[in-house]
Amino acid sequence: MRKISVCLILLAFMAACMSSPEKQYFQLYLAPQNAADGPRFDTVLLVEPILVDDLYEDFQIIYRLSPYEMNYYSYVFWAENPSVMVRNALIHYFQETQIFRKVIREFSAGEPDLILKARVHALEEIDRPGQWYARLSMELEIVDFESSSVLKSHRFDRNEPLPRSDVSELPKAISRILREEIGRLLEKLKDY
Repeated sequence: MRKISVCLILLAFMAACMSSPEKQYFQLYLAPQNAADGPRFDTVLLVEPILVDDLYEDFQIIYRLSPYEMNYYSYVFWAENPSVMVRNALIHYFQETQIFRKVIREFSAGEPDLILKARVHALEEIDRPGQWYARLSMELEIVDFESSSVLKSHRFDRNEPLPRSDVSELPKAISRILREEIGRLLEKLKDY
């Protein structure tokens, strides 16, 4: 009887060790609200593949405890690699808002007037006692296709507080930051 009890306890312990939390997947979505108030361009925009600093080009979401210590969530992931995710979010946003006459992702879809180039330097959650933040740092450029000259550029590094200390708030905050900063770039482009 004692052997059976020990075996049952061992089996229960092994089952507990082998079970893991359910995986969560997140993506970015740039809500098109207030887009009608912004500038419109009668041009074709090519959104180039997004460059992402190596540290952040991973499905696992990074959270930072200090400037010197960062970790990856074990069961929380981006739905796509950040380079693909950011590009898809931008293309979807531009198509939904019709800011440009046409938005393409490849030259085979036509010749663009403008090219959007972007690089992500940081895409992470910053955990401070009592407050968590979303951090997005990027460089954005609008390039004239014909002359290859940079028409407008915009660089930012923003930390925005999350409404609660929960990783599910991170993609919403990152999406909001990206939408606002794209709006700032487009405002600069109005004189084009």
